[in-house]
Amino acid sequence: MCSSDLDGSIVRAAPDEHPDLYWAIRGEAANFGVVTRIKQKLAPIGSLYAGGLIYDGAQAEDVIRFLRDFNLTASGDFSLMLDFLAGPAEEWIPEHLHGKLLLSVIVVHCGGPEKGQNDIQPLVDAFDPVINTLGERDMLDFMIEMDGDYPAIRQWFDEEQVTELTDEVIQVEVEQAQKLAERGLSGYLITYAFRGAHVAEPEFPSSFPRRHTGGWSIGSAAYWEDESADAAHIDWSNEAMEAIRATGATTGNIYGNVIQVPNVDRHRKAHGEENWARLTRIKAQYDPENVFHRNHNIPPAS
Repeated sequence: MCSSDLDGSIVRAAPDEHPDLYWAIRGEAANFGVVTRIKQKLAPIGSLYAGGLIYDGAQAEDVIRFLRDFNLTASGDFSLMLDFLAGPAEEWIPEHLHGKLLLSVIVVHCGGPEKGQNDIQPLVDAFDPVINTLGERDMLDFMIEMDGDYPAIRQWFDEEQVTELTDEVIQVEVEQAQKLAERGLSGYLITYAFRGAHVAEPEFPSSFPRRHTGGWSIGSAAYWEDESADAAHIDWSNEAMEAIRATGATTGNIYGNVIQVPNVDRHRKAHGEENWARLTRIKAQYDPENVFHRNHNIPPAS
């Protein structure tokens, strides 16, 4: 990985060259310079077994409790993302569910279509979805299809992470998602599991906060077009995240990309005191004047 330093010089960061910068920049890149080149290991991926299972919101608590346990024993070859949303008034949604709370379970399995179908079948058998789009998919086509769920309009995000999906957490997130539908707001309450590569021991440690098996992310993602709806969507997000925090299950870890407003206290807590202190020392070495500060900023150690 190459980064341009303040004086325009090129610095190569690798496990054996500037190792502190290599550790810091993988997780907090914008604080330390401009990345000009990255060398990555690639893994071959064939056809996916992927798609969505959409359930009536009335089934949501039971489905999530099942997934909480299924997540701990199932193959590590797939990822799970749960989206609460208000059913859009579109042809592919049954009319009686327009405007009603829905739970969309998105599955992406990288182990091949046959293994994917076998691994996911227990979920398919456990509950009857309103819509089932699971099948063999091309990775690029599926990624492009998913882009449509995140339109380039007014947006607001936030996130908390929990050590486990307790019954209380599940109940609270269903209640908060229901408010999204009842208030006629657009967006999602998103829940995804830390599994597979998310929780594997990295070959080379980085400053990116570690996730652990059994943990989940719960985040708000509101989308709207009219400025007059700003307060309604932002208020819903703030209420939802505060209700999740009130369960006492949150870890303080956050994913910086989905924190709308920079918050040094939350940022620091996510890293922990030891890693935060290390990051500030590295910042002082490579950017002592804090030129790179228009970000979730790490102040240089004094």
